[in-house]
Amino acid sequence: MAAETGATGSAGVEFSVVIPVYNSEQTLEPLVERIGRVFDRLGRSFEIVLIDDGSRDGSWPKIEELHAAGAPIRGFRFMRNHGQHFAVKCGLDNCTGRYAITMDDDLQHPPEEIPKLIEAIESDPEVDVVMGRYDSKKHSMLRNAGSWLQNLLHRLIFRVDPSLSLSSFRIMNRALLDEIRKIRHANPRIGFIIISLTHRIKNIPVLHEPRTQGRSGYTLRRLISNTLDGIINYSPLPLRAVSYIGITSSVVSILLALYFLVQYFRGIVQVSGFMTTILLILFTGGVIMFSFGLVGEYLSRIISQQLMHAQYSVRTELIPGQSSKPDRPGRG
Repeated sequence: MAAETGATGSAGVEFSVVIPVYNSEQTLEPLVERIGRVFDRLGRSFEIVLIDDGSRDGSWPKIEELHAAGAPIRGFRFMRNHGQHFAVKCGLDNCTGRYAITMDDDLQHPPEEIPKLIEAIESDPEVDVVMGRYDSKKHSMLRNAGSWLQNLLHRLIFRVDPSLSLSSFRIMNRALLDEIRKIRHANPRIGFIIISLTHRIKNIPVLHEPRTQGRSGYTLRRLISNTLDGIINYSPLPLRAVSYIGITSSVVSILLALYFLVQYFRGIVQVSGFMTTILLILFTGGVIMFSFGLVGEYLSRIISQQLMHAQYSVRTELIPGQSSKPDRPGRG
C-alpha cells in the first residue's frame, strides 16, 4: 500500500516496520516477503522502512529491486556507516504509521511473531511500547553475556523493573514516536531513550531464531563500547562514582594521618613509612587522573552535541509507490 511522504501518521498506514540494514543482501528478500504475508493475513495496512547503514554488499540494489517490484518500502541510504541506533532513529523519525515495529534484518526476529506484538499493544491502551521477551536467545555465548550485562545496567542505573526484559524486537505507539522524534542526540541509544521517556513498557514471549546468514557485527569491543556509551550519555552515575571515590579517599587519608599521628606520639613510629606514602600518592594521583579523564569524556560529548548539525546523512530516499529520488544529502 502506498503511503504519502511525512512522519505524522496521517497517511493512513497503520504499521511501520523499521529495519536497520547492514550487509544483509541475502536476507532482505525473504524478510520482506514474510512481513508482507503476515500483514496480508491480518488485513492491515503497513510500510517497511529499510535504512541501509552504509552496507558494503548489494543491500541497497536489493532494496531498490524490491521497491521497484511494488513492495511498500520506504528506503533510506546513508552516505556512510553511522551505526544501528542511528539507522533505527532515522526510521522512527520518518515512518508514517500509527504504530512502529522495530526488528533486525537477519531473520532472528521472526516476522510471524509480529501479530503477538500488535495484539498486546492494541489490547492495553495504557502501554506505550511492547517488547519481545526471548525464552532462549540464539546468539553466541559472548553476545548473550553482553545482553545480560546491559540489562543489569538498565536495572541498576535506570531502576528498570527486574522482571522487564529489553529487546530490539518491539512495537510502540505514535505518542511515544512523536517524543522520540524530538530528540537530537549525538550518540542515540534507542533502548535508553525509550526507558527515559516512558515506564509504560510491557513484555510478551516471542521466538528468537538462529542466524542463517553471515555473522553478528557485535564483537566484544563493540558490546563494551555500546554499554559504556549508554552509561556516559544517559546517566550521571560515573561522575557520582568518582565523587564517592574522592570522598572515600579523603576519609581514608584522614584516618591514616590520625593513625600515624597517634603511633608517633606513642613512640611506636619515629618516621612515617615510605611505602605508605608512596601508595597514598599513587592512589590519589590515579583517582585524580581518572577523574580528569572522565570529566573530559563528558565535556567532549557535550561539545559534540552542541556542534552536531545532523544525526545522520541520507544519500538516497525511496518512497512507496514512487520512483527513487536522486542522490542528495538528506535530513537527520
